[in-house]
Order: sequence, then structure tokens, then C-alpha cells
Amino acid sequence: MWIDESGVATIEQAVQQTFTPFVGPRSRGFSKAPTWLKLELAPSAESLVLSVQPPYLDDVRLFEAALGPTRWRMSQAGDRYPHADRQRRDLPSSFDVYPDAANPTVVYLRIQTLATNIFDVTAEPRAAFERAQTLHTLIMGFYNGLVLALFLLSCWYFAVRRDVLWGVCALLQLSTLLYVPAVMGFASKYAFDSNPALADLGTTHMGLIQHVVGIAFFWLYFRSQKAPGWVTIVMRLTVCVYPVLVLLMLLGQITLAASINVALLFVESLWGLVGIWFVPVADKTSRYTVRFAFLAMSSWVA
Repeated sequence: MWIDESGVATIEQAVQQTFTPFVGPRSRGFSKAPTWLKLELAPSAESLVLSVQPPYLDDVRLFEAALGPTRWRMSQAGDRYPHADRQRRDLPSSFDVYPDAANPTVVYLRIQTLATNIFDVTAEPRAAFERAQTLHTLIMGFYNGLVLALFLLSCWYFAVRRDVLWGVCALLQLSTLLYVPAVMGFASKYAFDSNPALADLGTTHMGLIQHVVGIAFFWLYFRSQKAPGWVTIVMRLTVCVYPVLVLLMLLGQITLAASINVALLFVESLWGLVGIWFVPVADKTSRYTVRFAFLAMSSWVA
């Protein structure tokens, strides 16, 4: 792995650099500097699919050695690049590669994104890759079905009881139903393929909305359970900070806004994980469900 701090290195310059060992998945936080990976593929008699996760990475480019004056053949993917123009139209950035049957094959990847720089790379036979993608789609369908059921249930309880908490819960499920498929690449592939930049920007905004609605829900839930004031103070501050994050995004400071959002999410999840022990939740199932939610959130952000 090599980090191009200048952001403008060509493939000819990149191959001259010293690469450090790469073991995925790898996280670099928030950085605009492109990451270059030098991958050595084992000899293989069959073609492989080189896949780069997660789908929200902005710009992913594969460089393969080629005959002729250019010496390198470039293929491009990433959620800022239309699926119709990609080599493969999968949800993650993926490429067909054809290793030499007798000798190792070296290829280079260039990854650049304004979102979190966390990525993993796999190379596997086409059939195995497509089976994994089918399973992933089925799991996403099952998950979205559960969220949709929770959304409808929350709407029903809100209509019957006129309880604000159930109304906010419905908004939380709706924002989750929009955000999770978008961040997994479904929006850019099926809804906004002709305008991937719009899909990317919309996904970022939806992530902020889902975050603030979730915090508002837990704020109201803790208050309904007579939680001490210090438990909800971080949640109240987050709701107040949200307009500032929107302003930063409108000013083009997307990376700064996203990094603040993740930092707040991490603090909130840890704060909630501690605070829930001081909330007198009478129902045992609800108590352990909320504890699990904050634990899962902390693990995911970390």
C-alpha cells in the first residue's frame, strides 16, 4: 500500500514507489489522498473477479499491464462513476481480471473517496463472486422487509395512540429504509445511474438525517423513561449541531461534515451505552434491546 499525498500521481509514478504490506479490511479514516494497492494474483487458469468493498467508495481504478505504447490499461468504477459505463455492473466496484496461468500477475488499484477510507479487496472465481452477491441481495431484501414491517407497525401505533415517540420511530424506520440500501449501492445503480454524483450526495445527506432522527428517538425514549438529565445532554447537543453539518455540506466541506458526524455518533453510542444503566426501564426486554442497540452502534463505528 502507498498513500499519494500529492493526489496527482500517475500509474507510471506509482509503480516506482515503495509499497507497504496490505491486509484487509483497512481503515484510513477521512482523507482525500488516494490509496494505491499493488496486488499480486496467483497463477490461475480461470478468470477472476476483483472486488473492492464497500460500494460507497467514490473512485476506484484498476491498472493492468498492456501491450503497446501506453503500457497500462485502466478500468474505472466507484459510486461517482455510472454503472452503465463500468466493466461490471455489480453493487461494489468490481473488475474482470485474467491472471497468467503460469506466473503471478501484478495489478494496481487506486482508491479515492470523500467518505470513510475503509476498504477490502477480494479476488475470486466469477461463480463464487456471483453466489456471494446473490446471497447479499437476499439478506438485504430480508433486512429491508423487517424495517418496512417496523415502519408500518410504528405508523399504526402512532395513528392509534397519537404518541410522538411512535411517530419519531416511524420516521427512524423510514430514514433507515432509504439510507441503508443507498449506502449499499442500490440507489446509484437502480435509481440514479445517470447521475451518480446526485446519488452520492443524497446518500450522505440521508445518512445525516437518519443519524439525527435516531438520536431524537432515543432522546424522547430516555425522557419517557425518566432518565437523568445528564444522560440526554449529548443527544440534545447533537440535534443542535445537525444544522451546522448541513451548512458545512452546502459549503462543500463534505469530508469535514462526515468526520464530525462519525465522531458524534461514536460519542453518542458510548454515552448511551453507559447512560442506559442509569435509566429505570421497567420492561426487561426493552432494557436489553436498547443496551444491545448502543453496543452494536459502538462496535460498528469503532
